[in-house]
Amino acid sequence: MAKVSDRYLEERRQEILAAARSVFIEKGYAAATINDIATAAGVAAGSIYRYFPAKADLIAEVALDCFHQDMDRWRSLGIETGSPARALLQLGEETREHFVSGDAHEEAILRLESYLAALREPELRERLNASLVESMGVMASLIADAQEQGEMDATVDAATLSAFFNIFGSGIGTLSVPMKSALDVEGAWGVLMRLVLPLFTFDPTTTPTSEGHTHV
Repeated sequence: MAKVSDRYLEERRQEILAAARSVFIEKGYAAATINDIATAAGVAAGSIYRYFPAKADLIAEVALDCFHQDMDRWRSLGIETGSPARALLQLGEETREHFVSGDAHEEAILRLESYLAALREPELRERLNASLVESMGVMASLIADAQEQGEMDATVDAATLSAFFNIFGSGIGTLSVPMKSALDVEGAWGVLMRLVLPLFTFDPTTTPTSEGHTHV
């Protein structure tokens, strides 16, 4: 019975988070109310406080979910490819497709809403900052591993390069909110690749074979 109860509680929690996500995108964090979220989730407003003590906890969980999904994917790519440098290249391609397809638009809105909320709420800011630092640290570790394996230029500081990649991605996400389809993501990505590819010590257009060699 305990397992069933735990599963039920987690399902309700996820339903509330999904409703909060939709309401924050539609109305914005500042304008959204607990009643709005309760209506969208189909629950009583009072029951939301059983899971989330305040509205700030909702925006925090929604934003942190985005960060954690990113980190989980970055970690898994390193294992899947067997090469931290190729994991970075694959991550870049997936990110480009995410922006080009428009799938990143709603996520960008949520991140902006969480940043604005954090600007005014110190406790929320601390929570988001901690996850942002962790996120950039995961990418920096991938870069450092690639440098140690001789796949990338070791003279570039891994943490700084990680920050650069995150700034670039965040910038595209931010601009996609007002510009949306008018933003030339492909063009911007092409410029990024021209700047970044010389940092790799192998030809990124080749694919590693089972013997460790490469082919085109």
